[in-house]
Amino acid sequence: MSKFDLIIYDFDGTLYDTRPGLHKILRQMLAEFGFNPDGYDLKEFVGPPMEWSLANIVGAAPDVVTQMIVYFRPRYQESALEHLIFFDGIMPMLEEFKQAGKKQAIASLKFRPSLDKILEVASIGHLFDAVAGYYPDAPETKAQLMRTVIEATGAKAPIMVGDRHFDLTGAQEVGVPFIGVGYGYARDMAELAEGDYWVATVAELHQFLAQHT
Repeated sequence: MSKFDLIIYDFDGTLYDTRPGLHKILRQMLAEFGFNPDGYDLKEFVGPPMEWSLANIVGAAPDVVTQMIVYFRPRYQESALEHLIFFDGIMPMLEEFKQAGKKQAIASLKFRPSLDKILEVASIGHLFDAVAGYYPDAPETKAQLMRTVIEATGAKAPIMVGDRHFDLTGAQEVGVPFIGVGYGYARDMAELAEGDYWVATVAELHQFLAQHT
């Protein structure tokens, strides 16, 4: 197996444990707008842009989606910073790879200002050579975000790491090998079955990337 020259990470569910901060605000928002929070699998909201989730999972009308986003974003940002939790083993891995000179990037459908704030508060922005996030006024697909960080770093042999099918399909569109992680928010292994590689834990991910980058 050839060496990869750029590790592209998804953020929510791959590096960052979104659940504690997200689920509380999701339940509040759904109830506020007349939707039953118990009627949804809240894991499904991790990965895609919130606008997409509200339209396609909840079935909210466009004008209601806009109102829900206005309600959600400031509350979620505050909650996310109160529950700043990265999966066990992620931070040491990122720091080790940075010190070893491995290129690392983030390509996330998370709202970019929220992503930047988390990186700032956690003091880990310096660990990444490029970061691409989601702007609702100029929406990009996962594949487009991946291309952005690949171009920014000049990588010739990148690999994508993610926990949802949005990550997998983005990697397939760009033609980049994909590692599915089992500790994130995939519904089951079948969601990522078409990926090139699979790891169950952060420790397995660490070992794989240490050997192949």
